[in-house]
Amino acid sequence: MEIDIAKVTFQGFSVLTFEPGRTWKIDADGKSYTDDPLIVFKGDEAHSKLMNELQYGITVYHLDMDENNVCSMDACGDSPFFAAQFMFDSVTVEWDAYRKKAWYELH
Repeated sequence: MEIDIAKVTFQGFSVLTFEPGRTWKIDADGKSYTDDPLIVFKGDEAHSKLMNELQYGITVYHLDMDENNVCSMDACGDSPFFAAQFMFDSVTVEWDAYRKKAWYELH
């Protein structure tokens, strides 16, 4: 099921990186490319950028955790797209309702 709105509360939260989205184009052969430089903020600047996005509420497209307990997230908030890496000690996720069946159940 797809959750409608969730409240996520982290304890011991630390932002490692924040990568703003870039503009992508399609060339004559149908291949995607970007002329925009890759920008990756770290430390306090990364934390500030992510907190700014969270003020508006975010939609998470992808959330993953690697073998070192580093979480990676692709999302949109105030910006149309961003990626962030973070760590935490514990997390609580709360929600009241489901929005609809998961995409894989609908297709």
